[in-house]
Amino acid sequence: MGRFTDEEAEAVKIIQAVFGEESSIYTMVVFTHGDQLEDKTIHKFVRDSPELLSFIRTCNGRYHVFNNKEENPEQVIQLLEQIDKMVTVNGGQHYTSEMLERAERAIEEEKQRILKETEEQKLKEIAALREQFQDEAFEKEKQRVNDKYEQDARRKAERNQSVVDKVVSFLMENFVMPVFNVVKRLFG
Repeated sequence: MGRFTDEEAEAVKIIQAVFGEESSIYTMVVFTHGDQLEDKTIHKFVRDSPELLSFIRTCNGRYHVFNNKEENPEQVIQLLEQIDKMVTVNGGQHYTSEMLERAERAIEEEKQRILKETEEQKLKEIAALREQFQDEAFEKEKQRVNDKYEQDARRKAERNQSVVDKVVSFLMENFVMPVFNVVKRLFG
């Protein structure tokens, strides 16, 4: 709890860019330190931050607040119930590691497509470098340009919606669902 910082807002944007819009059906916002709200309600806290409100809306309004000063297992049970509802609404579906592999392949294919599109521009930059630098200095600058194009292509490919959807599935299967199952066994 506290202020929804610019860094947190940027992290949310990156998550959304990487994982895509479809991932929101598998997402819930969990707030810790709800005890720090004091006289303010969670609704007021969320309304005071348009970016946070927007993110919660993309998660179909799903969120849960933990009061860290209360050692009440009911808080965990309520969270598990919300997660169970979300899974039920999603038809019991979750992402798989195979989907992540497909996502990684799709990212790589998209990256290669982008690199082909920018190949001519990259070659022009390298030719200009050849005129400015020689031997080791040229090779170093050429590598820098190649790395820049690789990184830019990867970033653009990761923002491609179909690729992002596949990455989300991996996280669900390998992180969210195992935690959910452990907590469910403990409190179920």
